[in-house]
Amino acid sequence: VPTSGVEQPAPIQLAQNAPNPFATRTTIYYRLLEPGHVTLQLFDLNGHLLRRLLDRPQEAGDQSFELSAEGLAPGVYFYRLQCG
Repeated sequence: VPTSGVEQPAPIQLAQNAPNPFATRTTIYYRLLEPGHVTLQLFDLNGHLLRRLLDRPQEAGDQSFELSAEGLAPGVYFYRLQCG
């Protein structure tokens, strides 16, 4: 099937978490362009899954998740947000 060369928008738009860096809490902001099942996972620098933060259906629109650093050592972390 030929394509028009026009890229379709991603179903999810991820913004910068704030504050960053953070000491005790940070908020992860994102927008869903369509409803879907959302998973949000937290990883350490070695790629080990530390926490599954979200795993549920969500409506389209602006969303956020507040991450508590309780139990986390100081350092750099990565999160992965998936929808669908």
